[in-house]
Parts: sequence; structure tokens; C-alpha cells
Amino acid sequence: MKKIVITALVLLMSAGAYAAGDKSKTITAKSYGDKWQFTFEKGELICSTGIVVLKNSKDGKVYALNGMANALADSGRKLGKSPILNNKAVTKPDPQVAGYQMSTVDIMMEGRDLCN
Repeated sequence: MKKIVITALVLLMSAGAYAAGDKSKTITAKSYGDKWQFTFEKGELICSTGIVVLKNSKDGKVYALNGMANALADSGRKLGKSPILNNKAVTKPDPQVAGYQMSTVDIMMEGRDLCN
């Protein structure tokens, strides 16, 4: 795992913005309805060399969605010029489980599918 993270870091640091092989798509709160997990309305779901992130369309901030992205966020790394941030600050509370945030697994899996 450590070797994968280091390789990902090298690839990200060598990329000025997003790498040519990155895949992305726009997703919106409207298309997800009540299942939308985030406090913002629209984002760009990005898979970059196995790193899945969501870029807030309004402010350009990039949020980690999978383990590799979280490792990069924890170490202060960037995707292009944008720091990768932990998604907890923008994940809505779970309406069914008091004290917990909504799961971001569905959108993370959708982002992972972009890589395939």
C-alpha cells in the first residue's frame, strides 16, 4: 500500500493540473435527490491514477473520497494546484443515524468506476 501511495504522489506531483488519462464527470444534488451527501450542489467527480476525489464546482476545492485520496489529504498533497481535503467538512449529517454523517461510498464507487 505504501508503494502505491508513493507512486501516486510522484504521478500527482509531476502533473501540472490533471493528467491526460484522468476521467471525470459532473454530478449534482438534483440528480441524487435525498441521497446527495454533500453541502454543495454540484461537483466534478474525478478519478486520477486510482485517486477518487470530488471537486466542488462553486469554490474549486477538492475533497478525498477513497483511501488513497485520504492518505494524500492527510499528508497535505495536491491534485494539480488544489490541496486535497478531507470530505467530513462538507458531508451532510445522516438523517437516519443521529451523530453520524452520510456515507460517501456510493459516489466513491461511481468515481472508482470512472477509472475502469
